[in-house]
Amino acid sequence: MLVSGFSRALTRHAREAELAFTIHWTPTDTRRLVHDSLPDTRPLDYHDLGMTATSGPHQRLASYTFWVLVLYSPIETWASWPELYSPYYLVDLIAMVLLTLGVLRSRQRRALPALGLLTGGWGWLGANGWRATADRFEALRAGESLEFGAAEMCFVVCGTVAAIVGLAWSLRAIAGLARDQPVHSRFTA
Repeated sequence: MLVSGFSRALTRHAREAELAFTIHWTPTDTRRLVHDSLPDTRPLDYHDLGMTATSGPHQRLASYTFWVLVLYSPIETWASWPELYSPYYLVDLIAMVLLTLGVLRSRQRRALPALGLLTGGWGWLGANGWRATADRFEALRAGESLEFGAAEMCFVVCGTVAAIVGLAWSLRAIAGLARDQPVHSRFTA
């Protein structure tokens, strides 16, 4: 049997589609195969990474955070390489860890812990970005050049703006959550 070498999930899906001798493979079949091999029972699709547009405010914030981390973390790590022990990179790493934990808590549908971690991470990253931006402006004012030129300045300023947006968004979301929850349930989340 051609199918016997494949996983049980592939066999089941082949039978369901009544494809006894010919397999017409589609992206949906691939997604089902991957999904069935995972312990999670929810359907696996691209919305799982970015959350959905109709999810709660902490999940939309987590989606924004996820995509900022996808862009920011590798670039910051590359720019700091090979001195990943540098205090400047370690400060960034703390923010990355806080933001990642916030995204993970949001995926677990735990709004209050997620928003606490996201607010702390965005505040930490925003303060560090503000300092980094001020340092770059000071260096340029003193006539020095930046290691990566205009791209460095653009990345630092855009990262600082993204962090301030994330901080403002997280503060608004946590204030909304506190307003919507009864007083007795605020401390049990």
